[in-house]
Amino acid sequence: MTSEATRGSSGMKRLVRGPANDVGTQSSNTRIRLVSTSAVLEARDVIDTVGNVARRADQLAGEFADAGSKLARTTSMVVDEVVNPVTRVAAVARGVRVGAMTLLDTILKRRSLGSAAHTGGNHHE
Repeated sequence: MTSEATRGSSGMKRLVRGPANDVGTQSSNTRIRLVSTSAVLEARDVIDTVGNVARRADQLAGEFADAGSKLARTTSMVVDEVVNPVTRVAAVARGVRVGAMTLLDTILKRRSLGSAAHTGGNHHE
């Protein structure tokens, strides 16, 4: 009986080992799935973070574009409201200067011509 009992107990061990091996294999498969699931969740978190950063970068780019547009409008207004009138005033000033120089030249020429023609003294007396 001992040999049968031994055979029976070794058979029993084989019966227990088979499911135990299956449970061990399932356990390691479950661990692999948990690790894979954890990696997928971490990857999703990274993708969400990158998406948030990309959205913020788009917002900042839009804000910079708006600021550039406002700066261009302001520059245009400065040119229209300040530079153009100042340019006109400068042109008028140049015109006045040239006109004044021409007038003075004419007056001085007449004086010099007039004094050369009247060398004879005082005619008003």
